[in-house]
Amino acid sequence: MALAAVQACYDYVPVATMPPAGERVSLAITDQGRVSLANRFGPGIATIDGTLVGVQDSNYIINVFRVSQISGSDALWTGEKSYINRGLVGTVRTRHLAVWRTAALVGAIVGVAALAAGGLSAGGTEPEASSDSTKPPQSTRIPLTIRIPLHF
Repeated sequence: MALAAVQACYDYVPVATMPPAGERVSLAITDQGRVSLANRFGPGIATIDGTLVGVQDSNYIINVFRVSQISGSDALWTGEKSYINRGLVGTVRTRHLAVWRTAALVGAIVGVAALAAGGLSAGGTEPEASSDSTKPPQSTRIPLTIRIPLHF
């Protein structure tokens, strides 16, 4: 659940210029790319996500951490370096902080924490200290005696 919450704080947005090396990117693969890359990444590839290492000749060089299929399934990778021909990529997107979703998530967490804290302390009040020693305190506890007959 924490991973989903953290991922909800980010969007991938299309870029007009080449992002700098080290940027997290998502490469949307074209139909031609699905056919050409099927032997390396599996059939029906939709996107390749990773960290951009750089651009060399006509290739994006990325350390791949996830490959998404058209079917909706994902395969996690461990940062393998891959060369992806730029002609096989339709759109390049970079990861940006989603400010409004992050603020909403933080607000929800603070709200839940406030409710939990209020619920924990809503068990009653402490008796007030009285200067009159003849009055018993308001929350006098009466011991409960339970007798269990034992017959042998």
